[in-house]
Amino acid sequence: MPTPPTAQLFGSEDPDQLALKRARVVCVVRCVLAFGLTALASAQRLYVASTPLGVATLILYCCFSLAALNIVYLRPGSARLQTRIGVVADLVAVALLQSVAGGVRSGLVALYFSPLVTSSLLLERSFALLVAAVVSIAIIGDTVVRDVVAAGDVPYLESGLLGATMFAVALVLAQLAQRVRSQESLVAATAAELNAQFRVSATVIQEMPQGVLILGADARVQLSNPAARRLLGRELDALEGRTITPNGGHWWELAALLQAWTRSQPGGLPPFALLTLPNEAIPAAAHGKRQLRLRPVGLAGAAPAGEAPLIVFIDDLAEAETRATQLKLASMGRLTASIAHEIRNPLAAIAHANALLGEQADPADARLHGIVADNALRIDRIVEDILSVSQSMRIDPEVFRLREAIETVLAEQLPGSAAERARVRVDVPADARLRFDRLHFARIVSNLLSNALRYASAAPGAVSITLRPLPGAPLLVVADDGPGVAPEHLGKLFEPFFTTHRKGTGLGLYLSRELAIANGAALALQTDAGEARGASFALRLPPAADKDPAARPPAQEAT
Repeated sequence: MPTPPTAQLFGSEDPDQLALKRARVVCVVRCVLAFGLTALASAQRLYVASTPLGVATLILYCCFSLAALNIVYLRPGSARLQTRIGVVADLVAVALLQSVAGGVRSGLVALYFSPLVTSSLLLERSFALLVAAVVSIAIIGDTVVRDVVAAGDVPYLESGLLGATMFAVALVLAQLAQRVRSQESLVAATAAELNAQFRVSATVIQEMPQGVLILGADARVQLSNPAARRLLGRELDALEGRTITPNGGHWWELAALLQAWTRSQPGGLPPFALLTLPNEAIPAAAHGKRQLRLRPVGLAGAAPAGEAPLIVFIDDLAEAETRATQLKLASMGRLTASIAHEIRNPLAAIAHANALLGEQADPADARLHGIVADNALRIDRIVEDILSVSQSMRIDPEVFRLREAIETVLAEQLPGSAAERARVRVDVPADARLRFDRLHFARIVSNLLSNALRYASAAPGAVSITLRPLPGAPLLVVADDGPGVAPEHLGKLFEPFFTTHRKGTGLGLYLSRELAIANGAALALQTDAGEARGASFALRLPPAADKDPAARPPAQEAT
């Protein structure tokens, strides 16, 4: 399964959590020390057990150790504050125990190293030096007090050496701790940079239109992006998380191919391989089979031999061909638009000159001038269509009544007699409304209506415009009773400049489909088996098409 882009793979230990773990270790050590001293005192091996102050100190120290351990585990707060409080308590407890036990020569003075080491490793250098100073003062002060109270051999030299040792230990440990903290900061910064790079790489892989599979050394699918799952289909879920083996079924060829690539990675990989998938394995495939190109890329230098992962890039050849065709059409569009713009000016001059010559020409030449005028008009119409296709489509959607917009197109297309108008039957409710660019809608209907009238018979109702209410998006169907579309022309019907009429430009259907797509609609030729003859074009309207709630629902009208 793919790793989420937000996952932390490197240096995931939070500094606060790390400090809290260290504080808990210190509390555990303090508890062991406190109860160990208490056990020794109970066994009469420590002199402190013979005095009430010593016993009270041990009891309080044990209670404080348990309370600190409870707080640091159950109610963790600031680890540094809790460590400081614990160091202060350790200093007080050790000072009291040392005083009761007999001073420097009692041996308990070594307990001062516990708070000293804790403050040097876990706290600031200044606080560690402060603890060393307090320890030195406590040791020397206890020696001075004993010299004043009771005469005798007083170990001033040992006390001074112990104080100096405390400062030396604090300085050395603080320096080591500083180096450790600087290394931790460097590791944290490096981990943050690696995590950022990982998130970027993971996001790029997830958003790539190209399918990506990452296989482990055992041919196990470790990662797949959404494009790979889309291209390979739902069967890929069965391949993820287990070793791929050629076990038959629709995917035996893919499984065997990936396993062979994984085994042959150290010795070399093929540039690519083609894989044809059946339609039943890929429900999204619209025509026959889907052909994929799989390109393996090895990472032999990234891991020891036999353990390097394998990356497989997956491309849909149909999508690649579609992108290439779109680029080619875009280049042709820009070229034809520039040529059409240059043709327009001399064409206007030719038409104007022909009109002037026609006024002065003999009646015998009138037919020739008419031919020139007709063809100049045809070329001008071709230029106009080319410029309409090439220029960017500016959408200005508005809500209007569907029936009224169709009637307007009919009035412009058929301004003649009532018999000509009767050839078209409109079956659209008067209250149906549509959110669309009005000019674009009029041009689409005009193109479809022109084609239908060109091939339909002269009988009344030979051309029908019908609104079919379907769930989600209604269909506006323009059908005729003509000969229909030849099977060999079905694949080229919406291509630019394809026409079967000698006066056609081949841009009407192409422009209509582009205008429909720009407005969130879709135009297609219906090829229902139930259609006996004729052509039927369906314009799938946007879901915004609805009925006017203010209008009365009239009966269906046919003209």
